[in-house]
Amino acid sequence: MEQQVSKRRKARLKISPSSNERRLRQQLAQRVSGTHLGLMLLLPFHLKLGAWPMLQQYLGTGDSLACRMALQMVHEAAICTNRIRAKNTLCNQGFALANGLSFLPTDKQIHELSYGQNIEQSQALQLAL
Repeated sequence: MEQQVSKRRKARLKISPSSNERRLRQQLAQRVSGTHLGLMLLLPFHLKLGAWPMLQQYLGTGDSLACRMALQMVHEAAICTNRIRAKNTLCNQGFALANGLSFLPTDKQIHELSYGQNIEQSQALQLAL
């Protein structure tokens, strides 16, 4: 998997659901701060509205990493922006943690995730959310 480390630098990352959880717990233990920490306030609403099963149904998989990356797309829509990793100032503090990820996926990873879905499925997910 590719990780966006800084505005201009990407790195290859070997990650599994268990290693992601371990890294995420470590980051939460070290610090929870950042400009996008307010997105953490959306998490109880995601649970209440059943966003996680909707994302699993949208992707057609129970893969937790894929669902967490899809949650990142939902949060990008919540802050009314897209393609925020490569050119703008989004950093890993707070935003990746709110998605349940220990890293920030690149635009390429997000696009590859959504290639398997058609427009009707995406629109139905947006309406449901």
